[in-house]
Amino acid sequence: MRRCRIQDADGTSWRLVNQHLNEQPAPLRTLRPDAPAELERLVTRLMAKDPAQRPASADV
Repeated sequence: MRRCRIQDADGTSWRLVNQHLNEQPAPLRTLRPDAPAELERLVTRLMAKDPAQRPASADV
């Protein structure tokens, strides 16, 4: 049986997995200040860690 190692030599992969699971992404407008506020709110909802906070359907 092969063992799979998530963490590579410098720990980058483990940090990435940890961020994905535990940290909120940066708000869209910190990366794209020209993005509309409504789009930022939608992206924030779509990327919510808690599934209950995400839209239930594509009819947002």
